[in-house]
Amino acid sequence: MRKPNRGGTPSFDSGRRARIRLWQPFPRLVVAAGYHRPHGLRLVAWLGLFGVPAVVLLCIVLHVSLPSPLGFLALVWFVGGFGYLVATMNGPKDPDGGWDDGAVV
Repeated sequence: MRKPNRGGTPSFDSGRRARIRLWQPFPRLVVAAGYHRPHGLRLVAWLGLFGVPAVVLLCIVLHVSLPSPLGFLALVWFVGGFGYLVATMNGPKDPDGGWDDGAVV
């Protein structure tokens, strides 16, 4: 509740500050949608899929040259992570249901 002070400007009573939450953590939103964070090899694969290109882009922007073995390792990590994620994808629930699992009217 605000009340005017001597100068006529409003102020908070009892000296409490208003708490405004401007940012809500993204993982809380995702977990509410039924998503769970990856663990183990799946986490390593996701880090390779998104982390390697980010590091390479950062190196390009900063004009840093990676040593050849490290670049090759990053390439193998990226391709291996992509391959692992594709190989462990969930397939269709009904293999005999056809290729389209879209909406049914």
